[in-house]
Amino acid sequence: MSMKNDFFQNIFHEKQVQSKKQLDDFLKEPGEKQIHDLRTSIRRLQASYIIFPNSCKRKKTDYFVSSYNSLFKKNSSIRDLDVIFEKLLQYNLPKNTEIMQNIVKQKNKKLKKILKEAKKLSDLKFSNLKKIDNKKITQKHDKLIFSLLTKIENYLPIVLSDESKMKELHSMRKNAKKLRYILEIDPEKKHQHMVDNMKSFQTLLGMIHDCDITINFLKKYSKKEHPELIPLVMEEQKVRSETYRKLSDSLS
Repeated sequence: MSMKNDFFQNIFHEKQVQSKKQLDDFLKEPGEKQIHDLRTSIRRLQASYIIFPNSCKRKKTDYFVSSYNSLFKKNSSIRDLDVIFEKLLQYNLPKNTEIMQNIVKQKNKKLKKILKEAKKLSDLKFSNLKKIDNKKITQKHDKLIFSLLTKIENYLPIVLSDESKMKELHSMRKNAKKLRYILEIDPEKKHQHMVDNMKSFQTLLGMIHDCDITINFLKKYSKKEHPELIPLVMEEQKVRSETYRKLSDSLS
């Protein structure tokens, strides 16, 4: 199956447009869904850009992608606070408790700063890449896939032998996300089965990560002045272990 010469350039432009749209939606209503959609669009933007050789990139495209990436990193803490808040609601912790109000205050403080940066980003103009042979892009695309698969495979024996390897699980999760979004850029649809597998793999890794940030948060506050949170730490550790077993079973 042949592809148009500008296939990859069109994908990159499409991801710029989508990121800008999600940014505008976030500015209109900075809710949990808008944050999630914005973050996902930025991940796809990054994936569509790193497959290009440096020779066809411009300063303007570098600046566009790096600016959105900066916003992505800064709103990670807001996403984590949303996760913790929702998990505590599931444990029937009332919204008017001190700890829940503290989460809301932290989020609002961070959100105020991020909205200022997001407004500046909304004025950025789209930029095109230099023309380049699709063959060179495909070569780098395939090299990235191989590199990320190798990294994930190297992590597997470590994380499957010890569920406490938080750092390695987190790194494997980030590589899995990057791999999935690069696999989606697939003009010949030859990687679709891998994309489907990566989704379930990524979901379990994400659930473990959400447990880890919640456990760390609960431990921090239970040690200070909220000993009543200790049972929730144990409950969340139980959820994490069950999710880890599902991950281990799916890979065995």
